[in-house]
Amino acid sequence: MRQSQSTKPTKDPFFKGTNETDSDLRTTLNDPYFETSVAPYKECTNPNDPNDKSLCVVVQDASPFDGAVVRYTSFKLVEQELGGEDIACQYEYDIEVPPHDLGYEITDKDGEEFERKLGEWVIEILQRQMDKHAAADRDNNTEKSDS
Repeated sequence: MRQSQSTKPTKDPFFKGTNETDSDLRTTLNDPYFETSVAPYKECTNPNDPNDKSLCVVVQDASPFDGAVVRYTSFKLVEQELGGEDIACQYEYDIEVPPHDLGYEITDKDGEEFERKLGEWVIEILQRQMDKHAAADRDNNTEKSDS
């Protein structure tokens, strides 16, 4: 089991780091209206235990961890002094399925980047779930007040 801490950055750069030319704006710009690539992760069930209700994601970001299935085992927000819209969290995870490229030598920098992404992803997933439940709650409250 691995434990890590992450902070979600406030803004992504306009150009992705891997392509700083403007040859194809649809794939170069880090703008959701022009984004044509696949999402860097996808929520899934635990392939080793279909009855497990833990949050799992399959990594699909062309990193050395591409193809790995990660199961988050714990998550908590951490109170600390942060600037802007940063969110600090602490989480633990297990790798349920190893990445596709087992021959790749993963560096410490690769591992740190991967753990930062895992933190961002779990916060994004939680935010989506909170937004969905808040919208459903608003709809329920509106229906009750109309009666």
